[in-house]
Amino acid sequence: MQWIVMKVLVENKDEALATEILTGGFAMHGITGLTIETPSLKPQEGWGANAHALPPKMAAVAYLPKSTASQKKSRTIETHLLELAKTFDLKLAITYGEIDEQDWAESWKAFFWPERISPRMVIKPTWRNFKPTRDDIVIEIDPGMAFGTGTHPTTRMCLNLIEDYIRPADSLLDIGTGSGILMAAAAKLGAQRMTGIDTDEVAIAVAKQNLQLNRIATGQYQLAQSDLHALTPAPFDLITANILWEVIDPLLSSLPEFGRSGTTVIGSGIIAANRRLVTDRLTRCGYRILEIREDAEWLAFAAEIGTRDEVGTDGLDQTL
Repeated sequence: MQWIVMKVLVENKDEALATEILTGGFAMHGITGLTIETPSLKPQEGWGANAHALPPKMAAVAYLPKSTASQKKSRTIETHLLELAKTFDLKLAITYGEIDEQDWAESWKAFFWPERISPRMVIKPTWRNFKPTRDDIVIEIDPGMAFGTGTHPTTRMCLNLIEDYIRPADSLLDIGTGSGILMAAAAKLGAQRMTGIDTDEVAIAVAKQNLQLNRIATGQYQLAQSDLHALTPAPFDLITANILWEVIDPLLSSLPEFGRSGTTVIGSGIIAANRRLVTDRLTRCGYRILEIREDAEWLAFAAEIGTRDEVGTDGLDQTL
């Protein structure tokens, strides 16, 4: 299968803001599986010794199945992105190419290596070698054409928060599951029942492959090409959403239908500059903020579903 490669080169010092604008722009046209090439994201010392050099400029790369409809869609997206660039003072250069699926799958792998997410959790690309210690939890991942490699700060923070807040036999709802990396981690950390949803059919296929790769029992999870509003409400112990604040925000009032008092909600894909906006909105929606984390200009939160009376200003002030 051939794909249209749409590459958006960016010149802007605020990489987090540029990433949010571009991912949001693509998402408005139904494209959530992007490759973000970020020069500032470097491996920890001792990791990725055989990896190629990182790209000199930031870029967002989207892949569309080659067709007349996709060609028209890419031009519509281009017009929209250029309008956003004027609004937010971004300098963009957009190029197009074509690539076979197999060639694409191999070309980007040089930039992805094992990464230790926490003292005991390691994200390992399927094509790299890694010798774990006895206590390591190793998550095998092949993102394919779906977002979620584990190397981006938003994913790292989500994984760390899942590790800190998950309890044995918890149930998980993962909104915008992407490559399925959060589901795989949750299963290895003790989750017993999991549901992952994504509007991108490619992401659902990739997530299924990665769950199988990590030997997660098929009876332990469900995957659906769906948005939250099309999902039948059911109580979950833990809800994750590593997407965009613009997508998370309108869902906050609906999430209690998929949890109970005390259900933990973990969200990321939020630039740190929006911290006050996020905390204010969570509080107004009746959530009790457990903590806010920041990494490389990105923000992640953990909050509990509850009533507004259960969220006091003293507790909120302690998290800021």
